[in-house]
Amino acid sequence: DLSLTVSGEGDGISVLKTLLGIDSRARIIVISGNSQGKVKATVEALGAAAFVSKPIDEAEFAAAVAAATQL
Repeated sequence: DLSLTVSGEGDGISVLKTLLGIDSRARIIVISGNSQGKVKATVEALGAAAFVSKPIDEAEFAAAVAAATQL
């Protein structure tokens, strides 16, 4: 579990950027309790394969995994 909004040495957004900087083809699914449209738009604009809101809906998660593996 990686928080998107914790300040300090790093946060989920920074880790997402770093991982995609290492491998731009990485298929990263972000799961967060912060389901504001702005957060979702930000991680998708950065290159996340999908965004799933907590609490996790099993069907939504399965669809996100399927979509990420199709890329």
